[in-house]
Amino acid sequence: MNLWLLTSQFPPAVIGGIARYVANAADMFARAGHRVTVVTVDQTEGEEVLPSGVRVLRFVPRGRAFAPYVAKDATDHNPAFPYNIMAYPIALSYELAERVSSYVQRDGVLPDMIECQEYLALPYYLIQRRLVERHPLGDVPLLLHLHSPDFCITRANRQPRYRLPGYWIGRMERFCMHAADAMLSPSFFLANQIAGEMMQLSHAIEVVPYPYLPLPALETMPERGDLVFFGRLEPRKGVMEFVGVCDHLWSRGYDFRLTLIGDDTPFGPRGMSVGAWLRWRYGRRIDEGRLIMTGASLPPEDLWRRLEKAWAVVVPSTWENYPNVCIEAMALGKLVIASTSGGQAEMIGADGDCGILFRWDQPGDCVAAVERALALSVDEVRAIGARARDRITALTSFEAVLPRRMAHFEQITTCMRPRRSFPGLMPDVPAPMRTVTPDTVPGLLSVVVPYHNLGAYLAETIASIVASSYRPLDIVIVDDGSDDPASVAALEQVGQMHPDLVRIVRCERGGLARARNRGAQAARGEFLAFVDADDLVEPSFFERAIDVLQRYDNVSFVYSWVRFFGESDACWPTWNVEFPYLLAHNMLTAFVVVRRSDFLAWGQNDPSLSDALEDYDAWISMVEQGCIGVSLPDPLVRYRMRSDSMYHSLSDAQILEMYDRIVARHRSVYERYGAELFALQNENGPGWRWNHPATDPPDVVQHQQIAALQHRVARLERLLAIPLRVRRTLRDLWRRQR
Repeated sequence: MNLWLLTSQFPPAVIGGIARYVANAADMFARAGHRVTVVTVDQTEGEEVLPSGVRVLRFVPRGRAFAPYVAKDATDHNPAFPYNIMAYPIALSYELAERVSSYVQRDGVLPDMIECQEYLALPYYLIQRRLVERHPLGDVPLLLHLHSPDFCITRANRQPRYRLPGYWIGRMERFCMHAADAMLSPSFFLANQIAGEMMQLSHAIEVVPYPYLPLPALETMPERGDLVFFGRLEPRKGVMEFVGVCDHLWSRGYDFRLTLIGDDTPFGPRGMSVGAWLRWRYGRRIDEGRLIMTGASLPPEDLWRRLEKAWAVVVPSTWENYPNVCIEAMALGKLVIASTSGGQAEMIGADGDCGILFRWDQPGDCVAAVERALALSVDEVRAIGARARDRITALTSFEAVLPRRMAHFEQITTCMRPRRSFPGLMPDVPAPMRTVTPDTVPGLLSVVVPYHNLGAYLAETIASIVASSYRPLDIVIVDDGSDDPASVAALEQVGQMHPDLVRIVRCERGGLARARNRGAQAARGEFLAFVDADDLVEPSFFERAIDVLQRYDNVSFVYSWVRFFGESDACWPTWNVEFPYLLAHNMLTAFVVVRRSDFLAWGQNDPSLSDALEDYDAWISMVEQGCIGVSLPDPLVRYRMRSDSMYHSLSDAQILEMYDRIVARHRSVYERYGAELFALQNENGPGWRWNHPATDPPDVVQHQQIAALQHRVARLERLLAIPLRVRRTLRDLWRRQR
């Protein structure tokens, strides 16, 4: 089998977590004779073949590499474009899709299977491109390996759950779970957590433990009362709660030590790190020598030597998947005290046999578990450790895991079928009942161009439509009461240049919404596209959009990223539409290819929104009726930025008034998503001020800038408080040191 593993973490840059799994899995498959390629992020670019035969393709993300040296703009001259317009994890997903495609094209051989982590939605753009393009990897099964979804970790670490772009990364992770060809989890705990949030996935997750290489046998010499925690000091690891339990036992006279070995991480609710909070809260226990904090992780060999004398290793997580620390502790023959909030409970099995388990949701259970561990004899600790070693070997050895993984691969390959439905994240919205109007011409695309006094741009717009690679095509220009002589003449000239393609529909001045509706009603095509009279489309846009509509029965409209030109050269990425985000901020422009029957039934523009947002209101209406909108992740349309355009001349009050009308028109759906909408706008500011979900909203950026400025002012005030003579002395010392 030719297997590709895609990961954001791999040794030696990262040793633990996902990196440890990928290294072990690649080694396991290579030893069994399979061809294994690992594609990973690194600090250096290159290709190497490991002693095991595993090929590793390393790349430096361009967005991160160029960030310090180039301005954050969106032009093609920027070497970091388009990665510079998105948050790093999202840009990494975009680049990974490009890198993998280029590697496969270079090799000239398709993989038999692709496996990728779900963490930070790494395969999102590879999955999206496989769905919306005739992609070379479209028929290669993609297995999503669940490790620790960011939307789960964010909640467990008590971080803001709706802050952009983190919230959107979580939505992208969920999309990957729906759209992957198969899913794999090392623990039933995580599989059940995911199924609990997305019921339609409850039977779609296979569970197979991580493979793990045997660790060197230790001459275990447990010292009574030596408890050790190793791993990141992260809120979800339960270390703060466990230290609180130990403090309670110390107050009751118990004599033991707790050593915390691991790197520190932020503790958001207190605005400090976990380690800093523990030092502040339990400084007295540190002074007494009962609580020991190393402040950093240890190399594996040093850690194993430290664990030789440990009485027990603690894994007190409040949320966990299948922790490497528990595998290693059991493999080293150590007694483990663990919570049931994760896959560590599945490793240990029956309480008391191969370790001691406790439940955080049962008051006093953790206290009792520590008391039980401290009351054991040395022989009992060694016996439990020996049984733990045997059990974890039976669960995670290559010999145990490989047959199950190969059987799963075979199952995935056998069950692969072409999709007729596009995967979506809104199962609670029923699919629309579609009817086709009798005058429809199958396959025909009717491009509707609303037109009012834009003669200076019309010829260029029509030329871009005519240059489209899609046929059959016709153009319906709706003249919305043009009264500028030059514009009237330009319209007549365009009609004469393309008499076989262009049809002109004339009406009294009624506004953009009425013009779009009139054009849709006059059109004959199975598909509609809307292009404003001063904008442009790339030649491939219509063809790619209609290909998606023809492939998926449940898709109603397709659009792409938007490139601005004229008074701006920015780029605006778009996304598959979904509630509740769409209810707070528009996710697409009017550049859309839509099934005409769906638009006529549910998407006609509201003429009362005469100033702007008429298209935004239409997309909400269609999604409310169960229509699905899909994004092509390339800038295939060009939106002309003019300071005198209708939208850019609007005041804040006008925009807010139109939002008020939109909410009134769709009150039931706004009420349905009210709690999430409140959280989104509470954490990100007003939705109408956002840009797109893959970047920080303006209000958040402004708050960060103010905080940074306040920090600089405070530093300046502290500096000015130092006497001038002392400042000069410090300056001279600093210069001499340089």
